[in-house]
Amino acid sequence: MRMSIPEYSTLNLNPMKWCILLITTISAYTAAYDIISETERTQPKLWNKYNSCGKSLKDEMYRKAVMKCTDLESETAQMNCELTVEEETEELIESDLMSKECGSLRPTTYVSRDDPYKIEHSGSLGGLLAFNEKQFTISEKIFNECAAVGDVDCSHRLGVMIFYGLYFKKDINRAITLLQYAAKNGHEESVLFLNENEIPIE
Repeated sequence: MRMSIPEYSTLNLNPMKWCILLITTISAYTAAYDIISETERTQPKLWNKYNSCGKSLKDEMYRKAVMKCTDLESETAQMNCELTVEEETEELIESDLMSKECGSLRPTTYVSRDDPYKIEHSGSLGGLLAFNEKQFTISEKIFNECAAVGDVDCSHRLGVMIFYGLYFKKDINRAITLLQYAAKNGHEESVLFLNENEIPIE
């Protein structure tokens, strides 16, 4: 992530205001970097079941389809047949077949309305995008999914929301459990939140 820090000489600000702007900018980028890093760390866990389903589906389809190649007489014909089968299997997997067979295991994703590239986001980033665009049901679902695989940022954000009942269903006991987990795994905002509310981390 490239950070663009405004230069003092280009802004009509006194030194104090410029320092405040600089600190705010660095803090915002640091928070964004932490979210992305945590999302990348937990993505394999989040997508593991879906990807495993897809691999099993592909392997089984390939195994069944390639059996017809063994009846061919020449080795060249068999190799060409296997290559064709592999290509056809890839095409089937990329079609609606994987969605039908493995769709229930696919993590919830969100595409920002303003994104011209229509990139799907899961994990904490997806939950935040959905929340900011007032898609609270989708946001809650995404945060629940990524918190379930140990994403501490998702655990923190979901915990805060359900602690107060902010657009999500209020559940103080579960909120405390999520926040304690995040705090014990190094999430500073969770530590601060628990301390401010006089809730023990352990």
